[in-house]
Amino acid sequence: MTQAFARDSDGYRVPKQFSMAETLAMITVFGFLFGVLRQFEAPATLYMFLGTQAVLICLVQMRYGTVPRGASTLVGCVFMPLWVWVLNAFDSRHAFASFGQSVFDLPITVLFGGLLGYCTGALAAGVFLVMDVVGRAAARRTRARHR
Repeated sequence: MTQAFARDSDGYRVPKQFSMAETLAMITVFGFLFGVLRQFEAPATLYMFLGTQAVLICLVQMRYGTVPRGASTLVGCVFMPLWVWVLNAFDSRHAFASFGQSVFDLPITVLFGGLLGYCTGALAAGVFLVMDVVGRAAARRTRARHR
């Protein structure tokens, strides 16, 4: 494995540079996510939203790694209302067709988006935590065999 996994005082975060193993892990996570969405017959817009948000959160955590939780929350706070607005503007068949008719629509989507962004960032960091634990166990096992 390349560079040490991103661990700092806040915990795990997305590393600044991906190795092949990390890339394959993220592809596997996306495959699992899209498989679950397919099983529940989710609309294509949900695939786009969750996939785009996950990629944006990974990119922002790579760039602003000193505050991964805040960065993930901020992405969610901005991206969720933007996505709902785009859905409302271009496709009125969705549940968000009446978005903007209430004073509470924007604050609710900002809060929910922030929560979803935080959870997505934590899950992305969790993938790297699992990879770190498995990588260290494999390295210990390899060292024990060669002694």
